[in-house]
Amino acid sequence: MQNLKFLIIGANGFIGEALLKEFKGAGSLLGTYCHRQKPGLVALDVLDKAMIERVFDDFKPTHVIMCANLSGGVGYCETHPKEARKLHFDAVRDVGEASASRDVKFTFISSECVFDGKRESYSENDPTTPLNKYGEFKADSEQWIEENLKAYNIVRTMSVFGWQADTIAPNALMSAYFAINNKSRFFVPTYRYGNPTYVYDLTAAIREMSLSKTNGLFQIVGEDYIQRYEWIMKACESLGWDTAWIEAQEHFPKRLVATYPLKVRLKTDKFKKHFQTKLHRLDEALDSLRAEIEVQIS
Repeated sequence: MQNLKFLIIGANGFIGEALLKEFKGAGSLLGTYCHRQKPGLVALDVLDKAMIERVFDDFKPTHVIMCANLSGGVGYCETHPKEARKLHFDAVRDVGEASASRDVKFTFISSECVFDGKRESYSENDPTTPLNKYGEFKADSEQWIEENLKAYNIVRTMSVFGWQADTIAPNALMSAYFAINNKSRFFVPTYRYGNPTYVYDLTAAIREMSLSKTNGLFQIVGEDYIQRYEWIMKACESLGWDTAWIEAQEHFPKRLVATYPLKVRLKTDKFKKHFQTKLHRLDEALDSLRAEIEVQIS
């Protein structure tokens, strides 16, 4: 039986850190970092092609999961497009080529930002229509992977949330927590809708996909399609956080660094047809998150 070896690129980030926990016991594990060192991780600058090759040659992975990201998110990508393209397309291509040349299964994490939100509900077969540079680079990466790789999974997800107290790039829920903790107002748009996704639903799905022989593009999100303000309020109430600091942002800002798709529902029928991992409703996910936080802070 083949010794499975999983290389998680960007393992010091939110999703990468959760993947390290998820894949324990599945085989040998190696996580990488770039700028923010963490114990147990190895350095990898994905903009350095020779460094990518060395890590592949030293560890000899059977599977690679690419979840490296730029701090600053969509807005930063819009104001720094050349830098963003290097990480969100060039590096994906270079890691993909290293994977293909060694028969390594490659998993790439994409985003709802490949769509413009004008149709509201999207399947894997719908054409991509990005509104911003981040979505453009994700869509370009998806296309490159589908045209050049055989063993791959593309995972489209959105609004991934969970607990990560030491983060420097907080997800929406952690941003609310930090604002409440600092007694600062936190504005949440009422005009954005989507599928909040619990991080450990996402990582469980990625583990099942990685261990399978099924390849392709799959959308993995939570079961509820909900207004952003409503889900942040519901989450804070469920977790016992002071919602007095959460305020509804009802008017679309006149000036935005980047344009976001405002209403995106990602369909998960294809994923459910091929895999068994349960994608939970928001209430169920919040119950799991509350238990997770209690364990971590006890």
